[in-house]
Amino acid sequence: MVSRQKRRARLLLAGLAALVAASGVGLLLGAEPLARALLVKEARARGVVLEPGEVSLGLGAVELSGARFTLDGVGGLSGAVERLRVELTGLSPSELTLDGLSLRAEGAPSELIDELSKFSARYRGTGELPLTATRLSASWRPSAEAAPLIELGGGTASHRSRRWVVDASTLAVKRLEVGPLHVEGGGDGARLSVGLGLGLAASAPPPLTMSVARSSGGVTADLTLSPLDLSKLDGALGAAISTRGVRASGTLHLEREAPGTTTGRLALELRGFVPPHPRELDGIVFGDLTELEVSFAVDEARQAASLDPVRAKAGAFKLSGKGALSHDASDTRLDLALRGDLPCTDLARSAATSALGSVVGAWVGHAAKQAVSGSVGITWLIAAKASDLTHPEVRTAVGVGCGLKPLALPKLDLPKLDLPKLEVPGLPKLQVPGLPRPGPP
Repeated sequence: MVSRQKRRARLLLAGLAALVAASGVGLLLGAEPLARALLVKEARARGVVLEPGEVSLGLGAVELSGARFTLDGVGGLSGAVERLRVELTGLSPSELTLDGLSLRAEGAPSELIDELSKFSARYRGTGELPLTATRLSASWRPSAEAAPLIELGGGTASHRSRRWVVDASTLAVKRLEVGPLHVEGGGDGARLSVGLGLGLAASAPPPLTMSVARSSGGVTADLTLSPLDLSKLDGALGAAISTRGVRASGTLHLEREAPGTTTGRLALELRGFVPPHPRELDGIVFGDLTELEVSFAVDEARQAASLDPVRAKAGAFKLSGKGALSHDASDTRLDLALRGDLPCTDLARSAATSALGSVVGAWVGHAAKQAVSGSVGITWLIAAKASDLTHPEVRTAVGVGCGLKPLALPKLDLPKLDLPKLEVPGLPKLQVPGLPRPGPP
C-alpha cells in the first residue's frame, strides 16, 4: 500500500515538473518578441539602428546572431556581428561582447569624421558601455562602388572605464601591408603605432608612432618615423628610385582648432639618398643626406591643402617654393613649384671637377671667381597623382644669368720725382725783334 502511494507521488511530481517546464518554454517563446522589441528600442535610444537577427534569452543576458546596425546620422558607416551577447541590469544593457564584428565605412573622410563627432555629442552614453570585440575586421572606401583603400583584419578591441585598446594583426593601405596596428587612448588623447609590414617581434620598437592630445583649444598630433632602412620594405613603396642603403626618419606635427583649419609641419631626412642630377652638379649635390621641410594648411572640408613654404636641400643645392594638394573621390593630386639659384662660380667649379678632376676643378673655380659673376636659376614644376607616384610630370626651366666681370685698369701710384733744372751751356740767347725778352726760367 505504501509503495503504491509512493509511486503515485512520484508520477504526480513528474507531471508537475513537465507542466512547469512546458509553461517556462511557453513564457520564453512569448518573451522573445518582447525582448526583440525592447532591444531595438534601447539601441535606438542610444543612436544605434539595430536589426537583431536571431534572439535567444538567458539569465540576465540576451544573445543575438547575425545582427546588423547603423548609427543615427552617420550615413557612411555600417556594421554586422556574428554573435552579440548583451549583459542586462534590469532591462538596460550593462556590457557588450561581440564576436565576428565587421565594420564598413565609405565616403569622404571629412564627412565621416564630422558625422561621428556629432553622433558622439548627441549620444554620450553610448560610448561608455564596457565592450569586448574579437575577430574584428574593418574597411574604408571612398564610395560604395570603389575598392577598399584601407583594410584591417585579425583585430581585437576592448573598452573599459573610458579607455579603449585596438589591436590588428593586419593593416593594408591600397592592398599594401603596413600592419600590425596598435591603438590605445581615451577622452584626453590616443597613441598609435604601426609596424609598416616589417613583421617585427612584439618586443621591437615600432617604426611609426603617433600621439594625439585633446584640449579645449583643439587637437594636436605628433607622428614620428624612427630611422628605417627603406630597403626592408622590398620595393613595397612602389618608388621609381632604388631604396637600397637609404634610411628615412622624420616628424609630422598637426594642429587643429575647434572649429578651424588644420595646420602642420613635416620634416623628413633621407640618409643615403641624393636626388638624380646631371653629372656637372656632382660638386654641388654632394654627400648622402637629402632634407625636406614643408609647412601646410588643410581647409575645413579636408579636400585641399596649401604647401607653403617647401624647402629641400641636398648638399649645397637648396630649393624653395610652394605647392598644393587636392583630393576628390577618385584621386589625390600634388602640385609643386620649386626654385633654386646656383652661383655661376660654383657651377663652373663643379663642371670642371666632374670632367677634369678635383685639382683642375679647384683651379678653374678659383679663376671663375675672378672672371665670372651671376647665377643660374632653376625652376621645377612637378605634378603627381597618388595613384601613380612613379610617373610624375616634371617640367624644368633654366634661367642663365652668368656673365664676365668688367675688367678695371689698375691704378698706378707713381712716386713724385724732384728733377733738376736742365741748362745747356754755350747756346746763344736769341732775341727776335718785336718780341719781349724772355724772363728767367
